[in-house]
Amino acid sequence: MSQPELMIKTNAAMCAQCHGTFGVSQASSTIASLAAMPREELIQKMQAYKLATPTSSVMARLARGLTEEQINSLAIFFESQPRQSTLKN
Repeated sequence: MSQPELMIKTNAAMCAQCHGTFGVSQASSTIASLAAMPREELIQKMQAYKLATPTSSVMARLARGLTEEQINSLAIFFESQPRQSTLKN
């Protein structure tokens, strides 16, 4: 695995606690799945979180810690993930 791929997967792992493995949220969750989300949509949402006030939301704090390059890489990664998990529970 290349260094850029490793960094993308490391950043994506931060999202897994809330958004599920590979961006697939639990069916019973109110938290959106990121898997298969169009790249531009995810970028727009992350930009909105970066500008959000108040800044106390978890997403606002996380988004502010990411560079534009990291956001773009995450958006490309999650767009390429299948909407449904192929993992067995």
